[in-house]
Formats: sequence, C-alpha cells, structure tokens
Amino acid sequence: AAFPPLLLPVANILLGGVVFPHCACDSRKEGHVIPAVGIKSFRLHACREDGSMEAQMVELTWESITRWESDEESMSFCFQYNRPDKPARWVKVYTPYHSFLADCFDRIVEERKWEDTG
Repeated sequence: AAFPPLLLPVANILLGGVVFPHCACDSRKEGHVIPAVGIKSFRLHACREDGSMEAQMVELTWESITRWESDEESMSFCFQYNRPDKPARWVKVYTPYHSFLADCFDRIVEERKWEDTG
C-alpha cells in the first residue's frame, strides 16, 4: 500500500509513532501486547486481555529486526529479531491489522535508508 508523502514522519511527531490496538502475541503466555511502531524502534507493551497496561515493555531497535511478514491465514504479523548470544527468534502478533503493520515496517525501513543516505 502506498503512503501519502510524509505520513509516518507526521504520525511520529504527533503520536511518537503508530500505536495499534492490544492483541494476542505468542511471546506472552497470558495477556496481550500493544504494538507501537516508531522511527527509532518497535515496542511491544504488555497489557491484560482487557487492554489495561502492565509495566513490562520490550523495545527492539530496527537494526535487531531481520525479517517480517504478514500472514493472512493466521491473521498475524510475524517478525524475526536477533538476540545477543542467542539464536534469532520469531514472534507472532495476532492482529487484524497485520497487513498495515507490515506496511509500517516497510515504510520505516525505507525512510531510515533516506536518513542514512541524506
């Protein structure tokens, strides 16, 4: 999906990123996560199944995220990230917005390349 020019930078200024509704994630045995995509990192905020926030939050830098994909069949967004001194790990986030989440990842990685090249 094509984004209007400067959509993500404006979203980052106004909201500090794009925050998605709480959803299930295979990295949590109980509860949900609130995915948040920003220009500097991807965050998964822990929350209860009703969406009320918990203290735990995982922040992944874009350099640590190696692959991602949208899976229509399981209605999930899957990503792989590198962990220090451990094998890379795949995580599934079960959200009806899996395709938009993948589009956000694609766009942020593209815009980060623009910053690197000036």
